[in-house]
Amino acid sequence: MDNLLLDAIRLVHLVCLALGIGVAALLEIMLLRDPFAVLGRAQLGMIAAGHRLVRFALAGLWVSGLGLFVMRNGLSVEAFTPKLMAKFCVVALLTLNMFAIDALLMRRLAWAEGRTILDLPFLERTAIGAVIGISAGCWGSAMLLGTISAFRVMEGHMLFNIFGTIILGAALVAATLAACLRRRRLLRHA
Repeated sequence: MDNLLLDAIRLVHLVCLALGIGVAALLEIMLLRDPFAVLGRAQLGMIAAGHRLVRFALAGLWVSGLGLFVMRNGLSVEAFTPKLMAKFCVVALLTLNMFAIDALLMRRLAWAEGRTILDLPFLERTAIGAVIGISAGCWGSAMLLGTISAFRVMEGHMLFNIFGTIILGAALVAATLAACLRRRRLLRHA
């Protein structure tokens, strides 16, 4: 019975990971595919609904992840391996980033109707690019931590260097691209 329950929790965990990665990627593509396009009510509604799905998937990751941990290890402190701590930190950062997305992006949706991403002020657009990059880096890191067995034997500092670089790199690339969009727009219309 315990194995069946463990398999069920693992399945929920994997479904939540796939749902979170898939919907987050779709939303990021929708927002960044054509920054010159005017955002309509239907597109903004899809973004809001998608964000709710990502929030649901993230909550499911926490519940199922904690369930897997307790089912496998009880509440043993010795079970906190560097890989497990890296997973915890990535999902914690993903959770904090979700709140940043709520504050920076989702609250601007009503204002954005009939406008483009480029109509946002420079700093806001850059910050939104950064949180989108953090999201992509965290979801990708969560997938890598769950699939690559070599991470089981790595020391904590190596894992944090690898995933810190992935997440920070994604944030910097996305923020830079978002910041440079205005310049590209001016060149396009010149």
